[in-house]
Amino acid sequence: MKIEFVIATCNSIDNLQHMMACLCLQTSKDWTVTIVHDGEWADRLFWRNGDIRFLEIPGPNGDWGHTPIQYGKSLATERLLCMTSDDNYYVPTFVEEMLKPFEDPKCAFAYCDMIHNGYDYKHFSTAIAQSRIDIGCFVTLTELAKQIPLKSGYNDDFTFVKEYTDTFCRDYHFVKKIKKTLYVHN
Repeated sequence: MKIEFVIATCNSIDNLQHMMACLCLQTSKDWTVTIVHDGEWADRLFWRNGDIRFLEIPGPNGDWGHTPIQYGKSLATERLLCMTSDDNYYVPTFVEEMLKPFEDPKCAFAYCDMIHNGYDYKHFSTAIAQSRIDIGCFVTLTELAKQIPLKSGYNDDFTFVKEYTDTFCRDYHFVKKIKKTLYVHN
């Protein structure tokens, strides 16, 4: 079981290099990456291997990366999905910790706490509530996430989470919060 990171980027070589360094430092290597670029360059930056693929769409779209993420999400192939932007960071145990809840086949959604730069890089306790969750701090089942559109408004991370959890996490599936700070949102 792997987590596929769908990463939106737009002419941010430095950010993307930092993001990839964070992923390469993961204690679990059970991850793949799909980078979706909506600017002027595509796959000229990084080495090529089977765990990293590059996609390019017209842009820039100027919608906090939601259009590239929506496109990448539609093509995701791994069982688990984490959607993010290139300017975010993950602690080295993110993948390891986020995989644990999905060992139970009833888990459909897992999320963690984060550090948020809008709060002077202070701890931010996440919740499934408006302005309390960011797209990069959760992992979903890919097949279910593909059924929920990611809209392009500023607060649509929560809109996606609310629709996803209301639709899929009522009876059989459950949501798991990992009470650890595993993600830095910029």
